[in-house]
Amino acid sequence: MKKIIYLLILPLIIMVLTGCENTNEDSNRNIEENNTEKVNVQKLEATIENKENVTNSEPVEEELYSFSTKLLAKEANRVSNIQLACNTINGTIINSGDIFSFWNVIGNPTTEKGYKEAKAFTASGGVTTAIGGGLCQVSSTIYDVVLNVPELETIERHQHTREVYYVQLGYDASVSYGGADFRFKNNLPNSIKIYAECTGETVNVRIVKLV
Repeated sequence: MKKIIYLLILPLIIMVLTGCENTNEDSNRNIEENNTEKVNVQKLEATIENKENVTNSEPVEEELYSFSTKLLAKEANRVSNIQLACNTINGTIINSGDIFSFWNVIGNPTTEKGYKEAKAFTASGGVTTAIGGGLCQVSSTIYDVVLNVPELETIERHQHTREVYYVQLGYDASVSYGGADFRFKNNLPNSIKIYAECTGETVNVRIVKLV
């Protein structure tokens, strides 16, 4: 009798044990699949983040040339005009094939913009006072940088009617709003960027290539 009961119960025991093993295997399989999914999601997120970092990264700047001129005449109004012009030009980007115009960037140097009366040369070589006096030192400093980068082509440049003291003779670029302008073309395949500053002692200009 006991043997008969054992034979009847044995298949049930085997079914229960088999079911437990299958349940454990299914659980382990689900855990492995979940872990695999988590890893794949993490990889996907990392890939997206890397692509965003590449897309949002700033272009590399490669210096082409820099030049400085000394502020020998430190009249307060003149220095103020030069600092204001440098701040306006600083960060200007000229794309490949485009032309930089001093007056297109500066605009009309009016008192409303903060420009003041300072000494300036007249067309006949005399000395007078004018709103924005001193800006020629900024244009001349940029010109001396352009001269040292073959791919930057001077389109318009005017010499002063008398020698100036902050650059060598013949290396100046006179500007007068509504008249003489200083312009150059970017013949590089890359965009370029102008950095300009006036420290109160010097006018510093640096042109970099964006790569």
